[in-house]
Amino acid sequence: MIQANFTSVLSFHFPPVQYKTTRARKNICNLNIHPCKTLIIRFSFFSTELKMDPDALAKAFVEHYYRTFDTNRAGLANLYQEGSMLTFEGSKVQGAQAIVEKLVALPFQQCQHVISTVDCQPSGPASGVLVFVSGSLQLAGEQHALKFSQMFHLMPIPQGSYYVFNDIFRLNYA
Repeated sequence: MIQANFTSVLSFHFPPVQYKTTRARKNICNLNIHPCKTLIIRFSFFSTELKMDPDALAKAFVEHYYRTFDTNRAGLANLYQEGSMLTFEGSKVQGAQAIVEKLVALPFQQCQHVISTVDCQPSGPASGVLVFVSGSLQLAGEQHALKFSQMFHLMPIPQGSYYVFNDIFRLNYA
């Protein structure tokens, strides 16, 4: 039931997204959603032509973001704009190009995010959505996973899609 709802929400609310059937893969985002479809992004990931449940939007975004981060960080460029800001471990960068350069230049080539929680809230009259993610990050060649937290502020644009306005990432040391 969750998979059917997830797929129908994506196809109904995200017209620029096409599906291509693939073999079932291991779900790297522990969201209880079986990833039997692969998202092919054309122009933008989000559509807001109809009101969308913030929880469904957040889960769809999180699954797409971390799958793309783990396989092709440069592919995240279309999620940011020039006014976007990333704070990564206290280091701030602004603009889509600078953000992607920062992410691509991280000192590890392969990683896998495992998502533990996704929380979201609508953010004011501009119809934005705050998304808070916690989970673990397994780096290739490392025995122990690192705990992390990440916050996204998704903002709508007139073309009927969303972009990442703010992105804050921190490793959690305990």
